[in-house]
Amino acid sequence: MKATPSAPTRYVTSFVDLDGPPRVLDLVDGRNATDVGVWLDARGPDWRAQIEVCALDPHRGYYNDVTARLDLAIRSANARLSSWSRACPDARLSG
Repeated sequence: MKATPSAPTRYVTSFVDLDGPPRVLDLVDGRNATDVGVWLDARGPDWRAQIEVCALDPHRGYYNDVTARLDLAIRSANARLSSWSRACPDARLSG
């Protein structure tokens, strides 16, 4: 999230549901595999079992953490065309 005069840049990981009209599930502080894993673990096994396809940033750490927690088909997104920007091109976040 972009810096302002009163707040530094915050790096977040976005989770977007792309099944149907795109919707943001959550924004989590941090941009590393551990943040992804903690968020997925907090959802529980029944919730995770419903996920069939996952679009990922091509970062290998994300891939490793997701595949350790989900039994699904993995699709890698182009680094320049993240699933967030393609799914929610008009979204603007503040905070």
